Amino acid sequence: MRDHLSTLTGMASSKTELLRKRLDDLGNVFEFVTIALDRDTSPDEGTHRCALAALYEQIMLSQREWHQKVIRGLPVANYPEPTMRWNLDEAVGVVLGRLQIINLLRTDTDDIQFPTLYDDFIRSLCFPNFADRAQLGRALFAEWIDTMGLVDQSNIVVLSWVDKPTQPLMERCGESAGASAWTDFFCADHRPQRAWCLTVWNPSRRTISALAACSTRQSRRRSSLD
Repeated sequence: MRDHLSTLTGMASSKTELLRKRLDDLGNVFEFVTIALDRDTSPDEGTHRCALAALYEQIMLSQREWHQKVIRGLPVANYPEPTMRWNLDEAVGVVLGRLQIINLLRTDTDDIQFPTLYDDFIRSLCFPNFADRAQLGRALFAEWIDTMGLVDQSNIVVLSWVDKPTQPLMERCGESAGASAWTDFFCADHRPQRAWCLTVWNPSRRTISALAACSTRQSRRRSSLD
């Protein structure tokens, strides 16, 4: 994996970081990274795993920042530093088909049987009362997936790193988590949840991205400390 990491260069991060800040301020539950590849790099599954390694670093950075925020807000409490199991040797990536990728881009109404990425993205966001939630949500989602390189393009490659990303996690927590058992990022509690963990290779832009979330009806990243 080191060889792959040595070929990865950071994308112009200012735009990505500004988007991350805007989304975090709205309560976004998705963690994500986008990386540009050198022209000489031939991406393979190892490159996707490198993107997951970069995603781990981003998640831990986010968790450490949240930990410090909690300590500042509640100095008398004793909160342990965040840790997370992220064993990529046990992770199994499944290549998504064309129709599955198109389904990720849908922004129509919530379908309980076939939930979309948009469903969980928009549900976590807390817009001001006066905002046009539908219009603003679709605009942010379009900007986000475009940043990730997840577009309606025939040659993009998307791998899912959870066993069934559109299946509720309610029956899959703990020992029954299947292919999600390589990390404890998912299933922090026993409310109905859905897991997302995708890597996206966009050959036209030569970017590889990774995203992950454990979606619930209420964002886990917002509290009275915000």
